Amino acid sequence: MANATKQLAKQLGSVPIFSKLTAKHRTMIAELGKTVRWADGKVGVKEGSNASAFFYIVDGTVTVTRNGKKVATLKGGDFFGELALLTGGKRTATVTASSDTELFAIGRSALTPVIRTNPDFAIDLI
Repeated sequence: MANATKQLAKQLGSVPIFSKLTAKHRTMIAELGKTVRWADGKVGVKEGSNASAFFYIVDGTVTVTRNGKKVATLKGGDFFGELALLTGGKRTATVTASSDTELFAIGRSALTPVIRTNPDFAIDLI
């Protein structure tokens, strides 16, 4: 488990919102989040719904649509929902698994206490 957390923390360094964080802070994020699995065809995020989580695709593919039109295909190493961590708001697209997909997810509610108690973390995040 520790190796998986370290590996995920390293991968999160490629995400712009996390790129300025220290390895220690990225490890904190990896420990606060959870692994989720979406079966092929599952609508994981619906356009217009409340945005409260960030997703990093570990393995698999998803299709992103806006107003019913395909706008992107994302795969392992890609991510979406980063603004949900900072601002919340509404989802701007629907994301549907186009294969069995494993994702790392972290919600705003899990991250907020860390931001409030670690000013350096908050500064590096934005």
